[in-house]
Amino acid sequence: MNSPVAVLDASALLAYLQGEPGAERVAEVLVLGAAISSVNWAETLTKLAERGQDPEAVATRAIEVY
Repeated sequence: MNSPVAVLDASALLAYLQGEPGAERVAEVLVLGAAISSVNWAETLTKLAERGQDPEAVATRAIEVY
């Protein structure tokens, strides 16, 4: 496996998932290969749950896509 070109934090991944400003840039680095720490991944899923989204569905979709 190659080294990631970027390391994402929760706010960057949330921007991407919710189509917020900066989503295009995050999409670019995801295609090139990005990483996220387990703490930031957990924060992302927690924030999505707080906003009424199913974190398990998001995690499953992310695994299938990437």
